[in-house]
Amino acid sequence: MSLSFAMFLLGISAALWAYVALYAQYQLRVLGDIARPMILLALSVFQWTVLYAVEIAVPLPQLKIAAFYLKYIGMVALPVAGLLFVLAYVNYSGWMTAGRRRRLIYVIPAVTLILVLTNARLGLMWTDLRLVNVGEIQVIAETRGVWAWIHIAFAYTLFGVICLMMLRHLRAAFQLHRRSLSILLGAIIFPGLVSFLIVAGSTPLDLIPFAMGISGIAVARHLFSYQLIDLAPIARNIVTESMADGMIVLDSQQKVVALNPAAEKIIGRDKTTLIGETYDAVLHELSQLVAYSEAIEKTATGELVTSRDGRTYYLELRTSPLRDDGKKIIGRVVVIRDITRRKESEAKLRAALDAEKELNALRARFVSIVSHEFRTPMSIIQTATEMVQRYRERMDAEALAAKFDTIVSQIAIMNALIDDVLSLERLQNGKLDFSPETLSAADTIHQLIDELCEDTQIAERVQYLYPQTSTSVQAMLDKKLLRLVVRNLVSNALKYSPQEMPVSVMLDIDGETLKLSVRDQGIGIPKRDQARLFDAFYRAANVGDVPGSGLGLMIVKQALDLHGGTIDFTSAEDKGTTFRVTLPLVSRPDVQTASMMPNGAAH
Repeated sequence: MSLSFAMFLLGISAALWAYVALYAQYQLRVLGDIARPMILLALSVFQWTVLYAVEIAVPLPQLKIAAFYLKYIGMVALPVAGLLFVLAYVNYSGWMTAGRRRRLIYVIPAVTLILVLTNARLGLMWTDLRLVNVGEIQVIAETRGVWAWIHIAFAYTLFGVICLMMLRHLRAAFQLHRRSLSILLGAIIFPGLVSFLIVAGSTPLDLIPFAMGISGIAVARHLFSYQLIDLAPIARNIVTESMADGMIVLDSQQKVVALNPAAEKIIGRDKTTLIGETYDAVLHELSQLVAYSEAIEKTATGELVTSRDGRTYYLELRTSPLRDDGKKIIGRVVVIRDITRRKESEAKLRAALDAEKELNALRARFVSIVSHEFRTPMSIIQTATEMVQRYRERMDAEALAAKFDTIVSQIAIMNALIDDVLSLERLQNGKLDFSPETLSAADTIHQLIDELCEDTQIAERVQYLYPQTSTSVQAMLDKKLLRLVVRNLVSNALKYSPQEMPVSVMLDIDGETLKLSVRDQGIGIPKRDQARLFDAFYRAANVGDVPGSGLGLMIVKQALDLHGGTIDFTSAEDKGTTFRVTLPLVSRPDVQTASMMPNGAAH
């Protein structure tokens, strides 16, 4: 081989791989994960080729040796770059790409470069360098050392892995791509076969840079022209640019090979970033639909919900098999229709219908409560008043007092109902001020219970248990709202319990929370009513003639929501009910002992 011809071939090869590197950098977003390994691969070949051209072109032995040393950078990097490129190309996600294991690939190349630099002292890469002539070309021949053979074995191991991965990819590839893939695989194998001539000592001339020039032509052609993943010849008559519905074409590897502008708009990404990606990377939920049809011959339809930019989208999809001219299935077409507006309209209609049903039910419950709870005390008041008017002269002082007590108690019941309605209306409309302040929780609740216990009949039945502490337990409380909570829970417990049975009120500290429980031994709450216990005007089926508005527990929950607290309960019919209120603490002292406080009196 003449020197001028060799330099011409090496120049073509170097220029080609420089173009590959620059083009890959320019198309970084389009090529995705393949781009950076490809740039490294192209630069490795470029560096190796240029330094080898310098090695054979310059006449001075010192410059030849310097070029010989420096070209090892490309020689060492090339097998690793080739492996990284193929791993990205076949979308491999196994053990070789995981964390520390991937770093192991760089160990031997790093050691090789170190030993190249220290060879004059250690002699592990080569034991002898000499100038030999091959025709008009003068090259450096070497006698390989121990580590040189280790490096060669490592390079051939990576070469074998690369070939196996490409063969597996070829076997499962889209049929129309197999010819292109075969050419690409040949471009990978060809330099490897050529390298055997050098390792076997058949020639001192390094033929790999020449062979890589031929490989570069195939790589550039098949990657940059998109022929490797181009289904446009088949899908050209299907993917219509003016369609309102999105359309995606997948190959047999479930990778996106074509799509129309409507699909770009629905997915929210540009076409250049989608081509070559798997469908689950493009639209993760799409895998749920495609998986419906394990046999690719079948057509699948369905709906899915996805999100983008903080908004929820509803999509209707239909997948159909895609066939070549020979009627062989080679992929599938996914038609996507954005039905978000339709779903949102349906949701609004359902919500409006549910709200109307709930409003009608609320009105019915309100009418029932008002007609019953107002009519009964009004009837009792009317009867008592008429009896006083007619028979006042015949009644003694005790009988008159009894009638007046009846009238006063029924007016109290009506006032309580009116208070409940007003309290609920203010809470729901934000008219009731929430003004929390730091208070002693135990003392405040004790005061509220004392207010209730001003009625001697209540005082005889309420038992208050709270922890004795060295300092007060502090909580952010709105006393007027907390009064609604305590009053409703305790009055309900008394109201739905037999007259002779006590009601226990217990205060406890659990971590950073304050817990208040009210336990009775009354009629309990049927299971079928428990889910709706906090609804407005809702009363359990077993309350009988016990008066009540059905608003108390809803008011309790609204007041606790303002405090950032919670309420739950356990109940069984005829065995009683326990309500548990949880409120956040401001400060928590050490709890020492607990003391029972009967009749609302403090120890």
